[in-house]
Amino acid sequence: MHGEWSGTRIAAAITALKVSGFSEQRIGRLAGVNRSTANRWARGINRPDNDAVRRLAAALWRRHPREARELVEASGYPWAEPVAAPEPEPSISPALLAAVRREVDPADQERVIAALERAMSGEPPPTEPGEADQSPGRQAAS
Repeated sequence: MHGEWSGTRIAAAITALKVSGFSEQRIGRLAGVNRSTANRWARGINRPDNDAVRRLAAALWRRHPREARELVEASGYPWAEPVAAPEPEPSISPALLAAVRREVDPADQERVIAALERAMSGEPPPTEPGEADQSPGRQAAS
């Protein structure tokens, strides 16, 4: 049985993830859906299905527990803490990912990984204010 869902709350939780450096492409990949589906969630148009939102929450909950829980509950599903969060499959090389984990401040790692993933996928740089000046992906792609 599903409860009420709130597109506004889902959009707010995804916006919080974007501020932390997650792209819609990465959110979609973590949820097992394409970027356009994640975009419809981010705009509050579509409700994530139970399996997708739980995959996303499981991938997020260790570093972003508030957003993980909010996404599940805003989608109208009961929250249950994931038993074990799967490590998301990176779209950047394991060596580059290890270098980021070793060399970049933990508070900035998600943003740097997202920028690298955007650069490697050909996704355009973010247009949100404040993000365009933080472009480690451009340096890595040069």
